[in-house]
Amino acid sequence: MCSTAGQTRSLADVLAEEWGAYMIKIAAVGLALAAIYSDYPSFVKRGGVVEAYTDRGPIVELIVRCPAGTGIVSYSKLEKLYCSSKLDCYSGLKAAVARTCD
Repeated sequence: MCSTAGQTRSLADVLAEEWGAYMIKIAAVGLALAAIYSDYPSFVKRGGVVEAYTDRGPIVELIVRCPAGTGIVSYSKLEKLYCSSKLDCYSGLKAAVARTCD
């Protein structure tokens, strides 16, 4: 038995409480890390439009090739829209890339 400020709790209760707090911390760290994934498709397919992408959960950030370099396009998984770096959104990747590279 453990006594804290006049309260008596069993060792099992104390351990269960600490274990629960520990598991919540582990879950929070796991969720924070699991939502980030990066890939580089242009490493395999040299002529592709998308050089790299980072999956951040509901949003995917795409680094795309432009004639004068690169640009960033966002894809919303919820709205199913591609948004250019100029804050215009389109249903297709091609239009968003064209607007970003203007």
